[in-house]
Amino acid sequence: MESGMKIVRGIEGTKLTIVCTVESGRPATTLVLSLKEFSVLREGEDRITYSFIPTRKDNMQSIVCSAKSTLLDNPLSLEVQLDIQYSPVVKITSRPTNNKLVLLCNPSGNPASFSFGDWEHWSEFKEHIRNLKGTSEGSLILLKSNNNTELHELDGIYKCKASNGIYDTTGQLYQTGTALVHNKVPPIFVNANKPIQIGRYGQKMNITVLLYNKYDTIQTAISKLNKPLYTKTNQESIWTQDIFHDVNVTVSGVKITFQLTLVKTEDFTDYTIKACNKMGCNELLVKIISENSPETPTNVSVIPFERHIAVSWSPGYNGGFQQTFFVEYQAEDEDVWSRSGPVSANRGRSCTYINRGMASSVNNCPDPSQICELNYIDITFNEASTMRDDFIHGRVDRTIYSEIDIMAAPVAPLSRSESECDESDI
Repeated sequence: MESGMKIVRGIEGTKLTIVCTVESGRPATTLVLSLKEFSVLREGEDRITYSFIPTRKDNMQSIVCSAKSTLLDNPLSLEVQLDIQYSPVVKITSRPTNNKLVLLCNPSGNPASFSFGDWEHWSEFKEHIRNLKGTSEGSLILLKSNNNTELHELDGIYKCKASNGIYDTTGQLYQTGTALVHNKVPPIFVNANKPIQIGRYGQKMNITVLLYNKYDTIQTAISKLNKPLYTKTNQESIWTQDIFHDVNVTVSGVKITFQLTLVKTEDFTDYTIKACNKMGCNELLVKIISENSPETPTNVSVIPFERHIAVSWSPGYNGGFQQTFFVEYQAEDEDVWSRSGPVSANRGRSCTYINRGMASSVNNCPDPSQICELNYIDITFNEASTMRDDFIHGRVDRTIYSEIDIMAAPVAPLSRSESECDESDI
């Protein structure tokens, strides 16, 4: 039997042929090729050839070639060991600390000499986020953010690549290992949240917030102007969007809704939503604005004087926004309507003066701070001549009256809504 190498090398997936030969003798010998699970026997022959496709399971297995003869007390034999080279299997382990996360790329293959490629960071929904440079030993160091709202951006699927120079059965040189990473962080309000939400005056609405949470259960609360609100709350699991390292990705999240009834103007304001788990809390400020049109003014009053008229009204609900008013008027002998304004809304009863003839100075009108927070606009009417002289009753800088008929029957007094400013007009 020929003596040969004690090691027979092969590559996983590549055909390997084992040849066992013996020098001819008399009488003829019997050759036996013994593997782990079976044997090949040839009688009267001096050669055995055996071919197979090795796998990594065949590595370090032994093959024995034996020759038997009646002239031999003991068979001749030669044992060789298979050295089957194969591409690595890659696994990832983690080593977290308070301020960083270390990921370790652990390949195992034959030969056990490895080179490493760049790491990859992916979302749970297989969306690529970024490539990362690891160390030459195959580790990746991820520093944790000091910003409580960014800690979750380290979450996702991490992939490391390793090669030992052996192609796998599909022709790939680098093999990949993956690991899913979830950090223990407080609930995160995702980027898809709407900081401004719309409601309608006098109706119910839901304030909706979206949260990312991978640790423990969530406790939520809502407050308005630092006062807690106790309202109906609903929670459900969803898929939503967030920003991880400047990339928009899909994440599994939680949708929280708070039901409110908007019955006052003060309800259109800022609300604070707080979400907590065992790792801490985060907050989101949501502003509620109205999609309503302003309500029609009420208690409209028109008080005529010699050179001006006073128009007053009570503003209705402003629809959630600052509102202004316009007064349209038309002279009896004209077809064209004119407009005064704009007049800013006051909290109480709003008014405007429309002057006849030459516009008088605001200083000739009552002090706005003393008369229902009045607003003033000067509008010129066409002059109309009179046959009688004007008489001033009261202080000289107050309202001018003309053509007063002292014999006329008394007129019923104005209602309170119409006359609430009268004391300042006399």
